[in-house]
Amino acid sequence: MNNILKSLSKGTLAFICIGLGILVIVYFDPPHTLCNSEKTQLLESQKKFLEPDAAVKKAFKKAKSPQNRLYTSCKESENSGGCLEYFLHVKKFMSDYEVTSNDCRKQIFGDTKVKSVFNQSLKLMLNLAWGKAPPTEYQKKYGWFDQADIFLFCKIKDLTQKSSSESQWESQREGLLQQLSGAENLSREQLWKSSLLSISCKSYL
Repeated sequence: MNNILKSLSKGTLAFICIGLGILVIVYFDPPHTLCNSEKTQLLESQKKFLEPDAAVKKAFKKAKSPQNRLYTSCKESENSGGCLEYFLHVKKFMSDYEVTSNDCRKQIFGDTKVKSVFNQSLKLMLNLAWGKAPPTEYQKKYGWFDQADIFLFCKIKDLTQKSSSESQWESQREGLLQQLSGAENLSREQLWKSSLLSISCKSYL
């Protein structure tokens, strides 16, 4: 290797070094594409929801973001009053996400922070409607949700499907069904018909 390097001219060595330098720069700091810009814009617009307040975080290292704090409050309350603020924030997040370019959706959806909002809210809403035990009748699959809540659920579900491959969505959907309370005692068909996933969202979107 040393012999090869010694045989090269200074100009060739300089060219190789510059080329390697460019490759390193591109690898660690890739060109800012349109999709990167859209993702940055989305995360910036949702910063107050996704990240803890700077002052609070400085005082308390384990400070929760509004996203996680409101999620916990909603999950524990299990009612419209306790979930209202969380749902409003998720609705705004979905609206901001929806204006991103179709060509960039899958890339943006792959971001950890973005995907966490989708996964967290979809699972929570599905479980809240289901309750602590399987609905006794298919008509009760909506739980205490009103029209606005169903609209939000459908929006999250629709955008998740559009931002995932078919196999990814199928895997996620089946996983969500199997984690419902009492799922081990029901057939797949019963799970499907009793869950919010089976509703037709055409009239809500």
